[in-house]
Amino acid sequence: MPVGDCQRAFGESAAKDGIVLSRQSFDWLCEQGHFGLERVARGTGDAALVERARAAVRVLAMIYDRLGGDPDVLGAGRPTKLPGDFVHEQSRTLIEVDESQHFTSFRLTALELYPEDIELGFSLDDYKRLCREWRRKSDGFRRTKEARGFGIGGRQRQRAYYDALRDLAAPAMGHPPLVRIAALDGNGAAAFRRNRSVLSRLLTIGPTEETEDPAEGSTGSDERSSSPVDAVDLDAAVESSPATIVGVGDRPTLHDEIADILRADGPLTTREIAERVNARGRYTKRDRSAVTDYQVHGRTKNYGACAVSGGDVNARRQPDPA
Repeated sequence: MPVGDCQRAFGESAAKDGIVLSRQSFDWLCEQGHFGLERVARGTGDAALVERARAAVRVLAMIYDRLGGDPDVLGAGRPTKLPGDFVHEQSRTLIEVDESQHFTSFRLTALELYPEDIELGFSLDDYKRLCREWRRKSDGFRRTKEARGFGIGGRQRQRAYYDALRDLAAPAMGHPPLVRIAALDGNGAAAFRRNRSVLSRLLTIGPTEETEDPAEGSTGSDERSSSPVDAVDLDAAVESSPATIVGVGDRPTLHDEIADILRADGPLTTREIAERVNARGRYTKRDRSAVTDYQVHGRTKNYGACAVSGGDVNARRQPDPA
């Protein structure tokens, strides 16, 4: 199948279903890899964003080294933007459609190095399984092709690194977790049909009572802008999330907990809110790990419970329209 046909078919199928996807291009996804990510993050002047980016850079540097890359070559690269598949502009979610060449032993090596608390828009376990199933065949894809930083035969190592760069950089730079759709047969239209309901849920703006709290697994989103956002009416937000509403399995959703905490304590930082959520013990993640300030930010920004700027959650009333 010609290069790009799978993605083109996926995008056309999404458009027919009312999901408008655009081609993605970001200055923090460039040929300089994690060096470029840190450079762009520092240029924003957002201390919280820089901290998140540096955390991602540490993991990416480890992955690059494990894959046998030359950091001097990577750092000396040009800031040329890497081509990507799609971005859903309304939710700011990046989407990648992965054909069989993405499922290699090198990709598995990278996935094994992901932090335990990482939020992804796909199942980490499923991707590891697919890498194990396909690596024998996919490792040989373009076996002799040279890749900058990895030398001759390094194309699949480079692909695994760039995939990891996208996975870790997107949430670090304030986007929801990147969504990956496996299309092992190269049929983009079929891949969309198989994942239609999942995509619809992932790309929906705002919470719904009948759907699972996105923080519960691979469908999470951690969206944060590097610039201040407008405050919204907290009173209206908490009215839509009274403390009596419960989530999956009769547990409060993270959104409900945040609203309840802000109702009681007023303006707090995302870290303070996370600490209170964990101390209360009413909301728990499936893996029983602690709620992070990244997750709190994803809920406050995505659901409009409050405004976030520089790490602060501000329970301020939205000004009346003129």
